[in-house]
Amino acid sequence: MYNSLTGRGRSAAMLSLFVACIIFLQACSSKKIDSHLMPTSGDSRAWNDKSASFNAEGKYQEALGAAERAIVLDPALSLAWNNKAVALIGLGRTAEAIEAADRAVELQKDNALAWSNKAVALRLSGRVDEALKAVETALRLQPQNGQILYNKACYLSLLGKQAEALDLVKHAIELEPSLKSVAAGDEDLRALRDNPDFQNLIR
Repeated sequence: MYNSLTGRGRSAAMLSLFVACIIFLQACSSKKIDSHLMPTSGDSRAWNDKSASFNAEGKYQEALGAAERAIVLDPALSLAWNNKAVALIGLGRTAEAIEAADRAVELQKDNALAWSNKAVALRLSGRVDEALKAVETALRLQPQNGQILYNKACYLSLLGKQAEALDLVKHAIELEPSLKSVAAGDEDLRALRDNPDFQNLIR
């Protein structure tokens, strides 16, 4: 599996983590978030935005601290629980990440990114069947999200469902052409490497 922080490509799981941070940063505010400026102490959403910013920079320990501060201020803030899950995944604490993502979706059942991040943590824990179920829930909420489609394709490939996986990879790349280079080096798709259709797809 490739690490998203090394510049050598991303696995499906790490791609989902990276994308979740970026999508949240785009959605949470029209203002640019400066990671060097700390929010006022009583503003839970500002702390949550700070956590998203740290996650996007790969500063997972700082992101975790900011998310936990947001949660203390507003325990019902689903987005903060999701950012806590992202940070915990980045720190390799997958069991805790699953718990945080579970709390996020308990609070907001239509939080597609939390479902997707739960799938990431499950996949990294070796629980691929459960990861597939979680990512399918995410897709019901965001059926045209190319990154989530891509992750489902990877889980299907790991489960030996190569024909379905290939179809989903094609669809994901149609939606997000940048995924072509990711697919070319993704160990989760190793079983597709010798497939001529897959080889043509990633050229």
